Amino acid sequence: MKFIRWLGAFGNGNSLSEAARWEVSQTSRQVAAEPLIKGKSHISHAKIGLSVAHPEATFARGWLNDAFTVIDERSGMIKATREHKSEYKNMDRFLAALNKRGGYGHGEAAFNSPIYDAVVVKGDASPRGKRRAQHLADLLKLPLKTI
Repeated sequence: MKFIRWLGAFGNGNSLSEAARWEVSQTSRQVAAEPLIKGKSHISHAKIGLSVAHPEATFARGWLNDAFTVIDERSGMIKATREHKSEYKNMDRFLAALNKRGGYGHGEAAFNSPIYDAVVVKGDASPRGKRRAQHLADLLKLPLKTI
């Protein structure tokens, strides 16, 4: 597990399960995900997400820092609004650079046609959050992993 698509971290939704069902049904778009650095997330407010399947999902590009990405209205592709100099189009080079810089900061990656292989919950999530994650894993018929 290298990349996590956090649910509800950067927007509003009606429910966690509704957001997750929508995410797994959207297979023909680009999504942003957080690369784990040495197995750790650097986004503190996000607690439950989906693990991007590797290597089944197609890596589009990655940034060593928070690129504050948006979806280009014309192309539907994710673009960075900052951190243009730290953009990588090769996942192996991106991961090597990310790991080389150490365990600080928050990177960002974009994937085409995402596929998810697990529900992820952080170990510091509340007991209620962990129950919600397990319910979501059961609903999506995916394993639950804790980071």
